[in-house]
Amino acid sequence: MFLFLAAYGIFTVGSLQWNNIPMPDDIRAVYKVAVPLGSLLLAIYMRRSTRFNKFWPVLFAFFIGGAAFLLQWLIFRLISYTVTVETIALEKALAAILMFIPIVALTKLSGGDLGSIYVKWGNLRTGIFYGLVLFSLFAVASPLLATSLFGAQNVGTITIGWVPWILVFVLSSGLLEESMYRGLFLKKYEALLGSRAANFLQAIVFCTIHLSVAYTPEPYLFVVLTFFLGLAWGWVAQKTDSLLASVLFHAGTDIPIILSIFLAL
Repeated sequence: MFLFLAAYGIFTVGSLQWNNIPMPDDIRAVYKVAVPLGSLLLAIYMRRSTRFNKFWPVLFAFFIGGAAFLLQWLIFRLISYTVTVETIALEKALAAILMFIPIVALTKLSGGDLGSIYVKWGNLRTGIFYGLVLFSLFAVASPLLATSLFGAQNVGTITIGWVPWILVFVLSSGLLEESMYRGLFLKKYEALLGSRAANFLQAIVFCTIHLSVAYTPEPYLFVVLTFFLGLAWGWVAQKTDSLLASVLFHAGTDIPIILSIFLAL
């Protein structure tokens, strides 16, 4: 079961983010439609099946994720803009909205509650503590990490005017990926595999989406790092029973990335 879910996650929802793979637009469009549609049909079949009924929430989650990615892709095909600090941040904010709203809406429409996707306060004090401390640690270390991991140059030219846009980008990125990989899947995996195996599984799927990144000179090292970060974010979500801490923690780790991107403009 573990291997099936890992393979399905990597080659369906995970691979939807491998945008650097050469592919004709019509084939890519068919693939982006086929992934959520196929997952929905499987979910309907499993929900009606006595033997496979327990698997339908996971397959429906794959439908939700694929549908959200499809919506993102369709909307961004209609948008053109000049690449600037501001537009990069706003693009990420829009992507987060186009991910978070379908996840919440389709979860509710399917009869699920928001707690099933960690959209609740949970252990609020613990979450705020973990989130702010870890965010702050990565924020302080971000110039060094931007240089060592992402090849950033001239970090001394970082300006105070970037701070609001950095915050918009990293908080949006944290919400987007945490609502998808921890929120949408973690509790559903737990129901089938238990908490530890579920966390390990989501981290495997999560790290593979970074196989196509182009913003680091050490892509394979980065994939390994994202696996361990995925484990940490999953553990924090489980510990606090909320996405709050994992979103803040995730946002902090994205500061070095966006600094390197801004500095390269």
